[in-house]
Amino acid sequence: MTPPPTMEDDSDLFDPPRRITFSFDSSGWLYTYHLGVAHYLQQALLGGSGGGGGPSSDFAFSGSSGGALVAGALATGIDIHALASFVISCHGECQYN
Repeated sequence: MTPPPTMEDDSDLFDPPRRITFSFDSSGWLYTYHLGVAHYLQQALLGGSGGGGGPSSDFAFSGSSGGALVAGALATGIDIHALASFVISCHGECQYN
């Protein structure tokens, strides 16, 4: 029977990669503020405006409701500026729902 690994045997097993997680809460139509934060993150930390492919494994995103849309867009590399423009253009259709 093989003994379980120890710290000396395999340090990678006990030292998982570290990453920063950004969480976006539910917010109703105020998630447009989340889009502003996401735009900054995409420009400053993720290397530009969308283009697909998503961010590196150094970052993770989570969210609920409107925040889930923002987190999903960041995770998949969708252009946040284009998404924000689309969301704002749909406001008239949604104001009676």
